[in-house]
Amino acid sequence: MLNKTRKSAWRRSFMFVIAAVLVMSVLAGCGKLKKSDYSLDFKGVDKGEVVATYEGGKVTKTELDKYLAVLTFMDPNYAQLIAIPQFQEIYLQQYIANKELAKKASAETISATRDQVEEQMKQVSDYKKQNKKQFKKTLKDMNISEADIATSFMLSLSIVNHAKTMVTDEDVKVAYEELKPNFNTATVRHILIKTVDINQQTGESTELRKEEEALKLANEARTKLLENEDWDKLAKEYSEDGSKDNGGLIENADASNWVENFKLAAFEQEIDVIGEPVKTEFGYHVIKVEKRDVKALDQLDEAAMNNLKDAAMYEKLQKEMESIIEGLNIEITLPKPEPSPEDEGAKEGDKEDQNKEDAGKPADGESNEKDGAANSK
Repeated sequence: MLNKTRKSAWRRSFMFVIAAVLVMSVLAGCGKLKKSDYSLDFKGVDKGEVVATYEGGKVTKTELDKYLAVLTFMDPNYAQLIAIPQFQEIYLQQYIANKELAKKASAETISATRDQVEEQMKQVSDYKKQNKKQFKKTLKDMNISEADIATSFMLSLSIVNHAKTMVTDEDVKVAYEELKPNFNTATVRHILIKTVDINQQTGESTELRKEEEALKLANEARTKLLENEDWDKLAKEYSEDGSKDNGGLIENADASNWVENFKLAAFEQEIDVIGEPVKTEFGYHVIKVEKRDVKALDQLDEAAMNNLKDAAMYEKLQKEMESIIEGLNIEITLPKPEPSPEDEGAKEGDKEDQNKEDAGKPADGESNEKDGAANSK
């Protein structure tokens, strides 16, 4: 129930870098390519219309189309975003930043990246054999090659590997302080009044009640709890969480799996105090923290430490990308989208309104004559 359901926009964008590794291992068997073929640059894209210039380089439409096509190949959900001109600009800037950041990777990092790509390709050779016709058709329809996919993979993974080399112990400490609620093990009691019902399979939500009604019920339950009514009784009466039959008890749970506001309440709320209702994407929670134990940095297990290092790496990568974009003086010259029929209809409507307005105005000179006549009376 309380698992996180969304990530911040910037993190989602950079998650593509890691997702590419997984998707490539499933889809992109490239038995014909050799490790020495793995390049950071798309081939045969130098000629044609230029859609961006920046200090030290340019991007052609052919090059951008390949990059966007590979994005869509990796994750079909990108297709809808790529169709929007504003997002094309964002991905174009991101691509330029990727290229420039990859140039900063050491020869050792690039070599290690090639080894990773090679290992991935060995693991997927069977997929292409089993799905050869569909695989070939998909690439043809998208006008990309196996080498293009490998290039995108090489580019993405090299900047991740480079970013990892930039992470310091201090960066990890900073990330720990920012993410400390994630390392909280807590025992809480809570009552959930839902505003929506979220399908855990599809992510679709159905409204159950208005927020005002949910908040009113949450406050009602809290008032009764403050009057020392029994948690077991009130949880069964009010709560719509799976813990309702256990008095709303969630015992010694890892807070990193909880949604943000619930996690923060478990970390910040005073022990044994029934707090004000807390709003999450599920509804309103009445929470009492009975116990918590925040692990120190040196107490984290290997998995938690790796997650922390990844978070520090993402932060470093984001800042580095933003710095690159700001410093390159990028000039984007993407073709302007043709107006849609709706836009044309709106323009025609504006013209008609203007014509009607103009029809009610006096002709030139007429206004002055009438005003003059009025003033002479």
